[in-house]
Amino acid sequence: MRQLTEQDRERILEYIAREPEVNIFIRGDIENFGVQCREVSVWVNEAGGAWDSVALRFFDDFVVYSQTPGYDAAAVAALLKAQNAQMISGKAAVVARLEEYFPERRLRSMVLTKCTTVKEAFAVSGDITLRKLAPDDAEDIVDLMMQIDEFRQSYGDRAVSIAKTRTNLSRGGTYFGAYTGGTLVSSASTGAENSMSAMVVGVATRPGFRGRGYASAVVSKLCEAAFQAGKEFLCLFYDNPQAGRIYNRIGFDPCEEYALFK
Repeated sequence: MRQLTEQDRERILEYIAREPEVNIFIRGDIENFGVQCREVSVWVNEAGGAWDSVALRFFDDFVVYSQTPGYDAAAVAALLKAQNAQMISGKAAVVARLEEYFPERRLRSMVLTKCTTVKEAFAVSGDITLRKLAPDDAEDIVDLMMQIDEFRQSYGDRAVSIAKTRTNLSRGGTYFGAYTGGTLVSSASTGAENSMSAMVVGVATRPGFRGRGYASAVVSKLCEAAFQAGKEFLCLFYDNPQAGRIYNRIGFDPCEEYALFK
């Protein structure tokens, strides 16, 4: 596979434009960081003069995409192995073709949803403070995530996770959180914000504070802020039907299947 440069930016954006929802991370990382820098690198595999697939690295994680159902998965897998990819994600139909090359990893599928307007806003009461988070809150965010089973492995290295979160806050990511007594009890963020959209990620509530509507309030507030800032649509993925019903009330409707390897 050939590594791309800034001269290839428009070609990359044109290639991923066919499916903007599944390619939010690729567009966001390129717009916020560039095509070739410490945080981001992009590769393309070509076949017969045409682009067969692209792979984007963000730190040690990769997003893969192809317009072609029968793309050369072996070539992409070889790159991912050579780069020691930690997490691999993308459209489920694309990522699933890599499964045979990573038998030691578990494939996780999720429902990808899209929101163009907030249908129902949720409020909080009592001693809860709901606010936009800043880079100085990075430690609180990571400490919250390390309390959540589904996120703990991804945030295993606390120092690295804090640095990564602080970078996201400084370079395009928006976070909202709910505090009580100085403790962050719930948060949600946008990853890979770009000129037209963003992905809602990291929706979490600290054990002992669940079932009180904090996550719903945080997500709806995050979405309102994003649309006020001019975003055309937001996406979010889930694998919990109960959570899906809550997100649907906010305004998220299913549009695609997403998957990742860890």
